[in-house]
Amino acid sequence: VTTSLTGRQLLGFREETGQGSSFTAVAPAQQQPLPETFRQATPAQADKAARLAARAFPQYAKRPPADR
Repeated sequence: VTTSLTGRQLLGFREETGQGSSFTAVAPAQQQPLPETFRQATPAQADKAARLAARAFPQYAKRPPADR
C-alpha cells in the first residue's frame, strides 16, 4: 500500500482539512521540510475520529493479523 501526503486528514473514509493551526513537517532521512502544509485537527475533529475508531474496532479486531 502506498500513500501520498496531501496535508489532509482521513476521518473514516473521507478526507478532511484540519481546522486548527497550520504547520509543516520534516522528512527525517533528508532533514528537509515537506512541501505540504498540514493543519491540526480541532477537538471536534479529534472526537469524530475517536468515535469512528471505536465503532470500527470490534469488527477490525476479529480480522486475522495478516489482514490488518
